[in-house]
Parts: sequence; structure tokens; C-alpha cells
Amino acid sequence: MFGRTIGSLNVYTRNSIRGAPRKIWQKSGNVASLSTGTPAPPTTPNPCGNNSFQCVSNHQCIPQAQVCDFLSQCPDKSDEASCGSCTFESGQCGWKDISTGRYNFHRFQGSSPGTGGPKGDHTTNSANGYYMLVEGASGLFYTRARMETVPFGATSPSCHVTFYYHMFGLGAGNMKLSVVNSNNPTDKTYVWSMTGNQGNGWHMGSADIGQLKAGYKLQFEALPYKTASPSDTGIKTSDMAIDDVIFNNCSPSQIFSNLSEYKMFLFPTLTPVFFNICNL
Repeated sequence: MFGRTIGSLNVYTRNSIRGAPRKIWQKSGNVASLSTGTPAPPTTPNPCGNNSFQCVSNHQCIPQAQVCDFLSQCPDKSDEASCGSCTFESGQCGWKDISTGRYNFHRFQGSSPGTGGPKGDHTTNSANGYYMLVEGASGLFYTRARMETVPFGATSPSCHVTFYYHMFGLGAGNMKLSVVNSNNPTDKTYVWSMTGNQGNGWHMGSADIGQLKAGYKLQFEALPYKTASPSDTGIKTSDMAIDDVIFNNCSPSQIFSNLSEYKMFLFPTLTPVFFNICNL
């Protein structure tokens, strides 16, 4: 908040969609010099420079455009490590929870706090393994839990994704998978959906992604069922989880016979111009 004509910034809460808003915080005027909390530590400059990525093992620098393009340019494959394919054993591989309501996706280990299933993950089939579980959150509204990948590169027509899902209990509601344009969120296509109790076990799901330009991402959504009781969110009567997400046959370079065709797919606006020299 900076400048002589700055007004006020207000924060409101409300307990229902049509409920009256209640102001809980306000700040007015020029407060550019106001400091709250501990200053953030200085960031470390990228040793490779802007729009570049440094491989973890050999510190090789590659263009940022080659990250998440379904081809490993780094010997240790670190350029593809946070792009969505994941067992969740060592982290979330680029998957990020973006939930804002009463539910969220959380990396979890062991038996779930809901119906008692899953007892463990799909990867290791043990309580030592990790998976992404839908849990209760602190938001006010019963909106879907959402998690998504980072934007990935162009994909081939044969690109598809496989994963394992767990939906068990009376509160196991609906789970969806969509492809979303990171530059235009309204450009969104649902490619998979499942509803209701599917039993106490992991099941394989799959969806065709197909041929896309660079800039799209995957997004899982989940919404448990709840009863009319204000205290019931559906979490205690449901287990909804995701594990072992794998992209398959997604590199567009696998379908072109030469580099020229691949470049034309990536940069369609760079259309060659041909002249008829007979008419010159």
C-alpha cells in the first residue's frame, strides 16, 4: 500500500454463502514503510541465469523450456523430477494443493483417519509408503479439494496418464481429473471421473491427454459426501486418495520422423514462406 491516494484494505469473513460479512481487519493509507514479521532472506541468484535450469548432479545448464517436456536432458533426470509422474515416496513431484475450502490434498503415510482404509499406499503396499489423501481443512465452504501439476511441455497424440485411486466409505463422493490451460483457466477439459464407494482397495485409473501445446497442466479434484449435520464433513466416513501417477508416451519427439517436423509442431506460427521465382 503505497501512495498519497491509497484508501483502505479490508478483510471480511462470513459463515455462509448469503451470510452478512464481518470485518476482521483493516489498514488505511500509505503504509509502504510498515514492516510485519521477519524480513525474508535474500534469494540466491540462479547460477545459470534467467530462463535456465541447473541439473542437480553435474550442474549443467539447460533452457527452462526443456524442463517438463517429457525428455530428460539432465543425466540425473532432475529436469523431469517435478513434473507430475510420482510415487509420492520422496515428495510430491511438483503436485501442489490449491484447495481453498473445507477439504485439501495432503501427503500422508499409513492408515487413514477416516474409515480405516487405505491401510497403506499402493507403491509399497505397506504402512511405510506415502500417498495423497483428501483431508479436512480450515476453509469455510464445501468446495472441492484440488491439486495440480506445474505446466508441462507439448504432448504427443498418444499421451496418456495412469494412476491409482482409493475411494471407500459412505462419504466417498466424487473425484475428477482435468486438463487445464495454465494461461486460460476457463480452457478446462475433464478426462476422467469416478463417483461413490469403490471398495476398500486401490484401483487403476487412466485418461487420454492427447496432443496439446505447451502450457497445460493436470488437476485432480475431490469432494466427499456430507450429511445435513453441520459437524459432518464426510471425512470420517470416507477415504479418497491418489497414488502412483505416471505419464506415458507423452514426448512429441517420439512421433515425428525428423527434427524439422518436431519444430513445426512446437512453433506453428513459424510457417515457411515460399516464393514462385518464375513470377519474379
